[in-house]
Order: sequence, then structure tokens, then C-alpha cells
Amino acid sequence: TVELDRPSAATGSVLFDADGAVGLAGFPLGKGDNLQVTEYALPDLTVLGAQQVDVSLGVESAYWSQGYARVGDHHVIAHMARDESAGFASHDGNVWLAVFDLDWALEEQLQLTTYVPPDGAMQPWLVFRDDALLVAFTRALETYVHVVNIDRVAAGLDEGPEPDDTGPVT
Repeated sequence: TVELDRPSAATGSVLFDADGAVGLAGFPLGKGDNLQVTEYALPDLTVLGAQQVDVSLGVESAYWSQGYARVGDHHVIAHMARDESAGFASHDGNVWLAVFDLDWALEEQLQLTTYVPPDGAMQPWLVFRDDALLVAFTRALETYVHVVNIDRVAAGLDEGPEPDDTGPVT
């Protein structure tokens, strides 16, 4: 057992393959909307690098980054967010996806659920398969899955069609 240097909160963090190293991404408790991403060398788990990425959603606070998938040249994190003053129960909120480039620059955010207090979703997870992200979460002790279709060409997974070189006909 090794105590990690610069870890995120273990509740709701994700581990991921970092090209021969291991990465840990999560929202440190009480640190605002900054996703802490740390990469560790194997096998000794010394820190290779760390950064915080602002994923601010306005009035909603981001937390619980429990799902991760690599989609082409992108990291995708499923996480929770909520307006802390809205009155959600326990850890409930709404499920979001955050899309980052390979250097962890935030490119896009997508809200998947629009629940209102007091009951929301929690515990997001995801898996990428073929041309879809399957995002699972719980709500009121039931499991739900949201399917997000991926444009494989735009995601850099497939090549697009060859350009038409015929030009205009005169």
C-alpha cells in the first residue's frame, strides 16, 4: 500500500492508463471546480506531473468524477454537478460529461440529466464502445443508462471521406 502524493479525493476519482504510467483525476474536496489530474510513474508511483483544470459550470459546482474513457485523442470524464443552494438530497445532482484534449485542456461540456431537487442522480460511470459512450448512473436506487453517440471522424477515430478533386464543371 502506497500513500499517493498529490491525490484527488478518493471518493469519486478515476484511475486511467496514461501511456505507460497511471493517472488519477478527481475533484479535491473544497477546492472549487478544479479537476486535479496527476500522473504517476510505475511501479513506484512517484509523481510525473500534476495540473488543475477549471471545469466551472457557472452556478453549479462540479464534483464526483467517477467515470473515464479515452475516445480517440480525447479524455472524457463523467461527473456530477449541482447548485449547492438548490436543495438536492445527499450527493444528488445532475450528470455531466467533460471532454478534454490529450493535454487536459477542456474542449466541451455536455449536461446529460436535468433533475430538480430534492432528488437527482449520483455515481456516474461510463464505457466507450464502437460509436457510443454509455453513461450509467443511479437515481433513487435505480440504475439508468444514457447513450451518447460519437461522430468517429470528428473524434479522430476514423478517417473522413476523400475530398472530391473534380472541382467545378464549366
